[in-house]
Amino acid sequence: MVPKLEPFGKDKFWDFKTFPRIQKNWSKMNAKDKFVAKLIGSIHAVGILGAPFFFTKGALALGFLGYMITSLGITISYHR
Repeated sequence: MVPKLEPFGKDKFWDFKTFPRIQKNWSKMNAKDKFVAKLIGSIHAVGILGAPFFFTKGALALGFLGYMITSLGITISYHR
């Protein structure tokens, strides 16, 4: 059941005629979308290409520890 927004009209909260889910392939993207996709992709590519030169076991352990602490904090906060 989709909740309705009674005080704001009779539209449902996720009425996909009003708020459609849009997934574009590369040929249907406009110039701004392509620029943002290239920017985000290049940032990830630089990180992947640089990883072998800066990898240490200590950094891996620190990253895992940080992941565990932040995921625990999110879990505790969400369940409160």
